[in-house]
Amino acid sequence: MINPGWLNTPMMRIRNPLRRTGIILASLCLLGLGPETSHAEDAWVSGKVTLNLRRGPGTQYKILGKISAEAHVDILNSREGWREVQPDEGRSGWIPSGYLVDTPPASIQLETVTAALAATKESLLQAQTEAARITNGLRSRTEELESENLALESRDKNQVAKIDLLQAERDQLRADVRWREWLTGGGILLFGMALGAVLRGNGRKKNSRVRL
Repeated sequence: MINPGWLNTPMMRIRNPLRRTGIILASLCLLGLGPETSHAEDAWVSGKVTLNLRRGPGTQYKILGKISAEAHVDILNSREGWREVQPDEGRSGWIPSGYLVDTPPASIQLETVTAALAATKESLLQAQTEAARITNGLRSRTEELESENLALESRDKNQVAKIDLLQAERDQLRADVRWREWLTGGGILLFGMALGAVLRGNGRKKNSRVRL
């Protein structure tokens, strides 16, 4: 039993072995000296054969099942030319490490590329559909704006015609006012002349009476 000296002191003596072992392991973990944890790695079964999935790292162990070629697995553990793997479906087991590769087989890569291409085509089709929808919307809006523009132009022409008519009426009114002013002035002038003539005639009559 491991018994570090720093745990066996007069002030602190641990008598329970299980407790002592737990404290030692906890201390080693805190110091970063604990057992290394393994992380699953992606791998694929190479070749064209179906492998036996065994309970342990060797042919003497019981066969748990089969794993087909080009299947994807996660590597859980390694030991003496064998790998413990976890298939995407089913239970884990051991297979020879020589049948594992770290890159997908060509068929799987082709499937991946084909799926990516199909997704790209679908995205392109959606983009084309959206572009067609936007184009149709813009065309419809353009037609509406053109119709509104024609209506505004027609309204402007009507307004211009009304303005011309009002200007003509204004000019006519000005001419009528001037004509009336001329008539009024002429009438006043004629009235003055007639009044002057009458007054001169009356003056002559008075003068003739005085002489007699």
